[in-house]
Parts: sequence; structure tokens; C-alpha cells
Amino acid sequence: MCLATKNCSPREFLVACCLVFFSYLLVAEPSIRFIHMGAREGLVHLGVSALVQDKTGFIWVGTQGGLQRWDGKSFTLYENEPFNTKTIPHNQIQTLFLDTDGETLWIGTYGGLAKLDTKTGFISSWSHEPTRSESLCNNTVVSIGRDAEGRLWVGTLDGLDRKEGDTFIHYRTGKNKEGKIESSLIRSLLLDSRGDFWVGTGEGGFYKYLLETDSFKAYRKSNLPGKEIFSDQVFSIKEDQNGYLWLGLWGFGLTRFDTKTEETKNYPLADSRVYFVNTEEAGFVRAGTWGGGYFELATDSEEIKQFRKDDDSLWSLSNNTVYSMLYDTAGNTWVGTNGGGFALVLKESPAYSLYEHDPKKTGSRSSGRTLSILEDSKNRLWIGSYNTGLNRLDPGETDFVHYVHNPENRKSLPNDIVGKVFEDSKGIIWIATNQGLARYNEEDDNFDVILHDPQNPFSLADNTVQNIIEEKETGNLWFATYNKGLEYWNREENIFYHFAYDSENPTSISNNLTLALAYDAQNRLWVGTSQGLCRYEGDGIFTRYVMDMHNPRSLPSSNIRWLHTSSDNCLWIATDSGGIAVYDEESDSFSHWTKKDGLISNSIFSMVEDNNKNIWAVSANGISIWDYTTKSWRQYLDNTRLRFGEFNRSALLAKDGSLLIGATDALYKINPNIEIADKDSFPIVLTNITLKDKAYEGNLSYWEMEEIYLKWNDKDITLNFSALEYEDPLNIQYAYKMEGYDKDWVYSGTRSYANYTNLKSGKYIFKMKAALGAGTWVESKQELYVKVENAPWRSGWAILAYVFFASFMLYLLTQLRVS
Repeated sequence: MCLATKNCSPREFLVACCLVFFSYLLVAEPSIRFIHMGAREGLVHLGVSALVQDKTGFIWVGTQGGLQRWDGKSFTLYENEPFNTKTIPHNQIQTLFLDTDGETLWIGTYGGLAKLDTKTGFISSWSHEPTRSESLCNNTVVSIGRDAEGRLWVGTLDGLDRKEGDTFIHYRTGKNKEGKIESSLIRSLLLDSRGDFWVGTGEGGFYKYLLETDSFKAYRKSNLPGKEIFSDQVFSIKEDQNGYLWLGLWGFGLTRFDTKTEETKNYPLADSRVYFVNTEEAGFVRAGTWGGGYFELATDSEEIKQFRKDDDSLWSLSNNTVYSMLYDTAGNTWVGTNGGGFALVLKESPAYSLYEHDPKKTGSRSSGRTLSILEDSKNRLWIGSYNTGLNRLDPGETDFVHYVHNPENRKSLPNDIVGKVFEDSKGIIWIATNQGLARYNEEDDNFDVILHDPQNPFSLADNTVQNIIEEKETGNLWFATYNKGLEYWNREENIFYHFAYDSENPTSISNNLTLALAYDAQNRLWVGTSQGLCRYEGDGIFTRYVMDMHNPRSLPSSNIRWLHTSSDNCLWIATDSGGIAVYDEESDSFSHWTKKDGLISNSIFSMVEDNNKNIWAVSANGISIWDYTTKSWRQYLDNTRLRFGEFNRSALLAKDGSLLIGATDALYKINPNIEIADKDSFPIVLTNITLKDKAYEGNLSYWEMEEIYLKWNDKDITLNFSALEYEDPLNIQYAYKMEGYDKDWVYSGTRSYANYTNLKSGKYIFKMKAALGAGTWVESKQELYVKVENAPWRSGWAILAYVFFASFMLYLLTQLRVS
């Protein structure tokens, strides 16, 4: 990257220090998260110097390792190839400028200027040639812009050029010369809404171009009011929606410039080394700095927020040197960094709040996976975690009370793996751990521990307890264990009865690893094990249900993770790898749904029903919702924002109607009545076409193609496509149809390509559509006409030859008969 600094006077240094001190008082706590794009996603280099979005909807990423096109799922690389003038001149990209047509992308590199026609994919370039005075003045292109006359300007490390055809007019610097620019480092170029063209320099202030005289009016520290808070190092110039210019000053933060009065107003920042400014979102000015992260100024309230890398958070900014920023057409903000790739900025949604672990705050919830959630009769929130014990949040409080195992205190938790927290009908809180049961003592704020006693056959059989449920008629409790099947505790007798798997008894429980428990509408107990589902018939007898490969109405998987009896008296079964099943009483069989039916995953951790009778199915990949009204699955549209940590086996409907869903290091409180709006319009385009793994070559980019012609032996064609919607691209659902071949739409889930291996000669039309979570299908405006030529033996000439040959043979036969 290009960086130019100069020495400050003692007075300037003192002023800068004061500004930094006071700016810390202005900075507010951030409330956003960052979804990172890096090497794992296919980014060629983690230094991202420029971000732009073209008219089609692609995001173009300028890196220090080449130019890449991002479609939300994959990157396409444009890189320099030695001796190939049709490639970019250098892989280190300094700046990108999208021209007014929305299709022409100008690329500033360390090897000169390049132009990419995104419609055709054609690249042309210009560089400095020492023997040609009209060539580009310097190969390090730092800024690019176009003036009101439509002329292209190029700022370099050593001067400003105006492009005229394939030649360049140079505007040389001139110290203390009126009408000249006094710095050779041209950092920023801007055409404002009034038609004025502005130039920001590395050490000479900023300038307005005067068309009449082909000269520049200087705005420098020496001739501006408020010069004690101004710097001549103007690294960035942007205009906001009110017509103000915002200057990113190296060493002096942000400055607002009123073009009418020429007055300035400075906004001090905690890090004043501003590298770029972004004003694309109305009401906000954002500044990327060289080591201080980035700052967001709300222009109405003048509140400033700082966003920095936090080593304790995977969801903070990835690097504190921020090179670039983009505000895309969907209203998303993207941030490019030096060494941390780029990231999608997600503001918190009104649909949810979050209880998360904060290592800097002792009162935050503990770290680890959330295994259990309880809201008790006193409105206290209990959270059982993996390896970090039990958390309690009292009403009106913001800090959690923590309970952990203490080997020196027999009244502490028996273990820090808390798989279940349960309140019985008498208000007693029970805690199931990996090393025994615990019963909470309200008065003493401690626990009575219940363990297996080898000398007592009526004691708890297994200390690893995974679930608890109460028998309503008696108040007795059932316990699901990890190794010894099912336990039944008689409250009056204070003894445990054991129900274990017996290989000689087909009416015993199907497996000793039990996890899920539920009562159905007939008050029958159901038990989910790792080897099937069991219904308790009484007197130690169980009816077993397992997966049967030869019976499509059997369970889709025998590994049961969660059971839920819905408000309409249906028993729902969440499985590992088999999706979700519902028991049908009349047929004693199951209906089921998988990813093919709209689930986000076939491995479901937990389920919870909201007050609208919708079923929320939680998986590691996100949340799917069974819509009670439409009787269909859709994806929760805020799945991307909920990617704070992988979801776990815990979900609860709270008393206020919200849903509590557990994740790693976090607990989400979701308002089921608020979701981000479904989108009924977004681009869906072809991104690649291959014939037998070789790219199809045409005169246009794939997303611009309207027709292709295939030879008769092009038997293997693959068409890749993508919805250019970036908030949750991995969960977008796709469908496609080759009219003339496919009878109906092919619904491919999240797979965004189609493969055909036997298209016969003829004409076809390839169509695409996509849907976000709520299932509103959007058809692509792009349709591809596919024409497959006839095989040589079926061509028109071949048919004429056949006719001629048949006629000739008929003639010969006739002549033979005559003779």
C-alpha cells in the first residue's frame, strides 16, 4: 500500500495528542458483528485495498494478490500473466473505480492502469514507458476518477494525469505556484454533485479543478480557517447526501468541509491516521484508519463509534488497519482490511438479543456450549453449559450468578457439564450433570448431590444424567442416562427403579444411551435413544420404533435427539442425519422431512414451538421454521446474524413468547414475530459454463449471455449460477429447469449448478430461480437459449444424401426389373 507521512511540529503534535485523548470520550460501544471472508472462502490475499459493486450485483475485490469477483459463494480470480497483455498489469491492486455505465471497471495497480469490461471480460492496460512522454506518468496508480466533462483522471505516486485516448496529459507539481498542485502523491479524486472535481494529495492539501483555466485552486492548512486542526495530508475525499465534503486527514482525523462557506469542522478520532472515508450510507460517515480500526460518525447526533479487533472475539474486526469500504445496493456494509481479508458488517437485529460470554466481564454468562435452558417459576433464567457449570440470571439483574464444581465442597455442583436444568411441580430445581444429580437448596444457595451407590440397588444407576421429565399424576421423575437406560424416581419412597436394555427381551428399552423424553397427548411417555424411539406401555414394557430401509414410513433415523409434543397434539421427533419425523397415531407410522423438503440440515439438535404454532428446528447450520399456516418449511432469515457460535441442543419458549436458543458461548433470545423482510427481487445469474470441465468460451461474460451453441458431441455441460444476495448466501435455495428436457423445475436445495450429460440435438431454454428463507421464489431475468447441433449423420446434407442414395437405389432396382 502507498503511505506518505511527514514530520509534525511540537505544537501540531500536542494538538493531535489532545484530540486523541478527547476522542476516547466520544467513542461509544459498538453493537455490530463481522462475518469474515478470507483464505478459507477463497480470497487470494488478505490485504483488501478496494471494494466496489457493479451494475449486475457482483462485488469486486482488489487485493494485493490480484483482482477477484465475489458472487457470495465463490471467487473468480483475475491475475497478471507474464507477457499476456490481456491480463491485469500487476497483481497488487491499489484502487478500483467503477465507471458511470456500471460495467467498466478501472483498476489501479502497482504496474499501471487497467480497464476491465465486465460485460465481455476484455482487459486493456496502460503503463509508464520512459521513452514515451505521453505515457502514464507513474505505474503506481493510487486514485481514479472522472470529471463533469467525462474525462478520466488518474492519480499516481508521482503526479496527476488526464487520459486522452491512449495518451496522458500530465499535470506537474509546482511548489508555491498558483494554479499548480504542490504534491506528487495524488491520494483521492472526486466529482461532487455540483460538478466540481476535487483532488486530495499526500502532503499538499486538496484542490478544486478550474475548467476554464485548466488549473487548480488550493485548499491548504495555510489558507483555511481552523488551520490548527487541519492537515495537508488529505488521504480521502467523499461527499455526503447534504453536499458536504468529508476529508480523511492523516494525523488529524475527520474534517467536514462546507464548499459554500469554505468552513471546516474537525471530528477527532481515537486514531487520527485516516486512510479512507466512506459516505455512501445516508446519515453516516465512516473512516478507516491505519491501526485504529474504523470509526462511524452519525452526522445527526455526532456520536462516534469505534470498531477494533478484539482478540477474545471471533466476530470482531479482523485487523485494525482498514483499507477500504463498500455500502452495497442491499444496504450492507463491507470492510476491507490489511491482513484480515474483508468482512460483512452485521448490525444487531431487533428480532433478537444476546446473552454472550465476555471474558472481560465477570458477570457475563460463562463460556462453552449451552446444553440446557430453564425459566423457572420465579422468572429466573438458568443456563447449563458444557464444562463451565451453571448460570443463573435473576429478574432485573444484568450479571449472572455462577455455580461450578468445587472438590472441597460437597454441596457444590457434582460436575461442570450441565446437560439439563429442570423445575418440578413443587418448585424444586434439578440439575443433571455428567457426574450425578443435584437438587438446588434455595435457603442455603447450594446443592444436595445424588450419586450412584454401588451398595444400594435402588440408588441412581448412572451418574451421567442427560434429561429429566415429570410424571404429572404422581410428581415422580424420569431420568434419561448415558449408559444405563431410563431411571424412574419414586418421590415418596425415595428410590430409583431401573429400565435398561436387555438383548433377550424385545420389549425392553431399545438402547441404554437415552437422551430425549416427552409425554404425548395421551399422557404416554416416549423415550429417544441412540438406537430408536420407544413408547412406554407400563409394567416395564416398551414398544420400539427404528429405521427400516425397506419401509419409507418408518423413522428416517434411529438416532433420536429431541422430542416435542406440539399444541395440536402431534409428536415431533428430531433425529441425527434423518431430519424430522412426526408420528401418525392411526397408521402407527411416521411422516418426515429432510433437506430436500426445505430443512436447513438433516441433523436437528432441538425444536421449540412458538405461540403461533410454528415449529423452530435448530441445527448447527441455522434454524428452519415449520410454518403452521402454509404447512411448509422455510429458513429463518436472520440465520447469518445468529452465526455467533454453533447452535447446541437447547431451546425453550419463554413466558413472554420469545424463544431462547443456545449456542457456543451465547444464548439467543429471539422474538418470533419479527424477522427481516423477505426479498422478492435480487439478481440470479450464470457464473460459469463448462463442457467436460473445460470453460465454455464466448464473446460475453456468462451473466450477459443469451444463447450458446453446442456441438452434437458436447454431452457433458455444467451450468453454474448464483443469487447475488450476500447476507446468507450459503442458505439460499435454488431451482432450475432446462425447457425441452426437464418436465418441471428441479429443486436443488443450496446446490447452485446443473449438469446435463445427454442433451439431444434441438433447442432448449435454461431457466433459474432462487429463494431466501421464507420461500418467495424469484425467477432470474437471464434465460439462456441452448442450441445443440445435429449429429453429422442427422444434418440436412446427410438427409439429402440419404434421399439421393435411396432414390438412386430405387432407380437401379427399377432398371434391373425392366431389363
